[in-house]
Amino acid sequence: FMLNNTNLQQIELPQSLSSIGPNAFAGCSNLKTIKFPNSLNSIYESAFANCSSLKSIDIPASISLIDNSAFENCTSIDSINLNNAYCSIGVAAFRNCNNMQKAQLGNNITQIDDMAFAYCSSLQYINSDKHIILPPEINTINTATFYNCTSFKGKIIIPKNVESIKEMAFEGCNSIHSVELSSKLRHIDMSAFDKNIKMIIITDTHGCLKEEEFAEFMKTHEEYDV
Repeated sequence: FMLNNTNLQQIELPQSLSSIGPNAFAGCSNLKTIKFPNSLNSIYESAFANCSSLKSIDIPASISLIDNSAFENCTSIDSINLNNAYCSIGVAAFRNCNNMQKAQLGNNITQIDDMAFAYCSSLQYINSDKHIILPPEINTINTATFYNCTSFKGKIIIPKNVESIKEMAFEGCNSIHSVELSSKLRHIDMSAFDKNIKMIIITDTHGCLKEEEFAEFMKTHEEYDV
C-alpha cells in the first residue's frame, strides 16, 4: 500500500478499518506517528517493519493479532501499550525495537511467539515500573522470546499458568537479579536463562518438573526456596 514511502510522516486510519495488511507500511522510514482506530482487529505480517522513525504506539483493545515481524526493526519506538487487548503476538513482532524501554502488555495476551521481543536491548520493564511481569494467560514462553534484552530490571515473574520455558527464552538478559518460577512449570530448557542470574525463586515447582530435568537445570543456577 505505502511500502517504502519515505515521505510519509503521519497516519490517521479510518474508524471502519478492521485490519492492516502484510507490508502495508513497511520501510516507511520517516513515519513518526500513527493513530489506530478502535475497530482494528489485526496487524498482519511486517505491516510496519523497518519504520525506523516510529515512536510510541498505542494499540486499541480491539486488536486480536499482531502478526509476525509486524513492528520488527522499528528502532525509535520507546514504549508500547496494548490496552489489555485479548491478543496474540507473532514471531519477531517487535524484534530489534532496540529503543523500547517499557511494554504495557496487560493481562489478556494469549500467546507471545518466538523472538517476539528479541534484541529489545533497552527494554527495562513489562507490565510494571519495577519488574518483568508477564501476562497471566500465557502457558508457554517460547524460543528466544526475550533474547538479549540486556536492560531488563528487577525480577522476572513467570505467570502461574506457564508450563514450559523454551530454549534461549531469556538468554542474554544479564541484568536480571532473580526469577520467580511458576507453580505449574513442567519444562525449563537448559539455555532458557542467562547464567548470570543470581537467584531462582521456587514456588512449589519442584513437584511438577521431572526430577532429573530440575537437577540438571539447577547445576548452573543458585537455588533459593520460598
